[in-house]
Amino acid sequence: MAGQTADTDAMANASKKITGFAEDLADDSKELGKSKITAKEFGQAPSHGDHAKDYSAGVKMLDDSVKGFGKALTGFAGNIASGGKTYANNEQAQANAANTAGSQ
Repeated sequence: MAGQTADTDAMANASKKITGFAEDLADDSKELGKSKITAKEFGQAPSHGDHAKDYSAGVKMLDDSVKGFGKALTGFAGNIASGGKTYANNEQAQANAANTAGSQ
């Protein structure tokens, strides 16, 4: 049975890619919360105004969700990068310990 390994370079690259996706998401969705459809465009009937409110609330909810997802991606990327650094530090510490033990 093969042991688990961590490729620190792969982790760093994954972190960079995920961060890039999060940045692209933020750039591509800047206008998402700024709907160009107004209550007037829903029609003149009184009930249409209620639909406009629901629509606007839905657009805001979608905008908030996309922003939250972007933050989650950024946090996930940071965790991967941190994990990669931890693995690299541990590997170096183990290599130093093995060298020290082997030289005694």
